[in-house]
Amino acid sequence: MTADVSVSPAIDELLLGSDWLEQNKCKWDFSAGTVYIGDLLIRTHWKGSLDVSRRVFVSEHCVVPPRHEANVEVRVVCDNLSCPATEWAVEP
Repeated sequence: MTADVSVSPAIDELLLGSDWLEQNKCKWDFSAGTVYIGDLLIRTHWKGSLDVSRRVFVSEHCVVPPRHEANVEVRVVCDNLSCPATEWAVEP
């Protein structure tokens, strides 16, 4: 199987769209916490709350004078990452 993916410091995990899951005839059992990709059974992992901000990036250059307020467009990256106890590998 193949997938077109985005690689970015702002993305912390692989996200597969419903179109990819459908094309690869995947079966997701939410109550059991499993996903079948072909004959491969994968157990899903519960993640805690994503309420913590790791970084805030200003979308474009701006200057806010001293003692003033401004609405500034930003991009926020959440942080609640934990390192898994095992190493992951991907095979072609």
